[in-house]
Amino acid sequence: TRGTGFRGVLDYALDTGNQKGKNPEIVGGTLTSGNARTMSAQFAVTRRLRPDVAVPVWHASLALPAGERLSADKWSAIADEFMQAMGFPSDSLYTVIRHNDTQYDHIHIIASRISLSGSLWHGQWEVYRAINATQMLERTHGLTLTPGLGEPRAEKSLTKGEIEQALRTGEEPPRQRLQRLVKEAAQGKPTAAAFAERLELAGVGVRFQIQKTGITGV
Repeated sequence: TRGTGFRGVLDYALDTGNQKGKNPEIVGGTLTSGNARTMSAQFAVTRRLRPDVAVPVWHASLALPAGERLSADKWSAIADEFMQAMGFPSDSLYTVIRHNDTQYDHIHIIASRISLSGSLWHGQWEVYRAINATQMLERTHGLTLTPGLGEPRAEKSLTKGEIEQALRTGEEPPRQRLQRLVKEAAQGKPTAAAFAERLELAGVGVRFQIQKTGITGV
């Protein structure tokens, strides 16, 4: 996401607002560590270089599957490689902050789109570039592989809102849980009755779509 002010997103990432509990940990970046005020002042240096840029803030999150965890040094290396893959100049300012409040080990990268030399990172096709970058990092660092662009996938990807809610609550997204339960119930190619029974036992209500040709969906 992009934003207009560094202080607000730093207050959130460093847990200096009204709601505590994120247990923030600065694990990397090119910014000198400090509190939200001092780090915002550092970012302000780049902002003064390009007063014509109304939206200088760039914020991204990287998360692991539930139960997996990396060291601070490993997250730092991954964040550096991610920023390089995204095309940020080498003199860019950014900080990497890990949150320890959910079962999803994750980091927040807060960066200035304006480098210390005054160049502006435009970030064309940044979503697609981020997907390719994370796939590269998964292979480089031996992480769980996720589907990429154009690759077949059995389930629809989670939305940004669902991912952010999962990071906030630490709970498995409802749609992801339903997809998992359906996949588990379908193992071994059971009969329709057995399939429905497995789902009912897992707490999932079942209603078959029946046409003249037979059962066409659930």
